Amino acid sequence: MTKNEHDFQIDGQTCHFHDESQNGISSGHFHTYDHFYVSEHYPSRKIHVFIPIDYLTNIQQKRYPVIYMNDGQATFWNGGLGNKSWNVGGILSKIYEKDPSKQVIVVAIHPIDRDREYTHVNWMWQQSFGEVHDYNDYVVNHIKSFIDRNYRTLSTSKYTVIAGSSHGGLASFHMALSHPTIFGIAICMSPSFWAGLDWLIGSSLTNLFCSLETSDLIQKYDHILRSNNAPLLYIDWGLSRDWHVHNFIVGKKNYQNFCINMQLVIAVF
Repeated sequence: MTKNEHDFQIDGQTCHFHDESQNGISSGHFHTYDHFYVSEHYPSRKIHVFIPIDYLTNIQQKRYPVIYMNDGQATFWNGGLGNKSWNVGGILSKIYEKDPSKQVIVVAIHPIDRDREYTHVNWMWQQSFGEVHDYNDYVVNHIKSFIDRNYRTLSTSKYTVIAGSSHGGLASFHMALSHPTIFGIAICMSPSFWAGLDWLIGSSLTNLFCSLETSDLIQKYDHILRSNNAPLLYIDWGLSRDWHVHNFIVGKKNYQNFCINMQLVIAVF
């Protein structure tokens, strides 16, 4: 450990405080829970809580909006399928330079089995999929409740965001629409809406026979989408017209769109 690192306890969980400013992340500090444990029914997982730089010294005890991020391993550092990063720390630094009042708390949640946790149907044989609802309930009932108890959050849906890409974007869509009174905003980057539509991903058959509008995915939440209580959805499709496939890797365009969406979301607060 460096002199800026130490461990301590929060609500029975072991937390590791670390300052990553020397690594280019200067917009806040990290509270990392390497083994966030709820009960024997759920395996422990890693969670990063990124607090604003003046969180601990703010004499007004300011409260902050919270952005929950799926695929927490790629939120601040290279990781995930493409070994890329969304560089959320850098994005926030640029936003704070323009308007220091727009500070937020970011909760980056590592997946345990992203195929299983982030999808809604068993769309491929001999694989584990389709338990996004259990994951949603876990985040709402255990992670979010822990964050609201132990950090100075603005806990209403107006100030609560869920974000992700690929399967994580699909999970964000599900989470916001299954819990619209909890999550008022969702950022869904290149979401895997094709999961469950057709196993021939990218083929012309998908366009001929599968309609997202009439799919179970949309029909399930149709009443929410048409209501006045629908969450704000920032969706970037991330599809290639040439190949008709899902953009799995964080590319330049996808990253730029994520930056734009992040700025739009924070401007709402």
